[in-house]
Amino acid sequence: MEIDDALDRWADRPAPPRLDGIEDRVLARLSAAPAPRTLTGAAFAVAAAFALALGIASNALPAPAQAAAPIGTPAGLAPSTLLDVR
Repeated sequence: MEIDDALDRWADRPAPPRLDGIEDRVLARLSAAPAPRTLTGAAFAVAAAFALALGIASNALPAPAQAAAPIGTPAGLAPSTLLDVR
């Protein structure tokens, strides 16, 4: 069976009656759904002020220096150091 022939036969079939008017039903259900709540200006201002204060505080307070290790793995256990047995 050729796929093109099968698709042509499928395209020639009438649409199922259940699909008649489906666009109207979908749009009616969408318009009946409650509108999503939006963030008020005051709530947005509070969130922006909190983010700004957190950013300033995180840069103003010094963090203790730590040795850099990729993905938290101690450098002594890295595969490249374990393979070198000299």
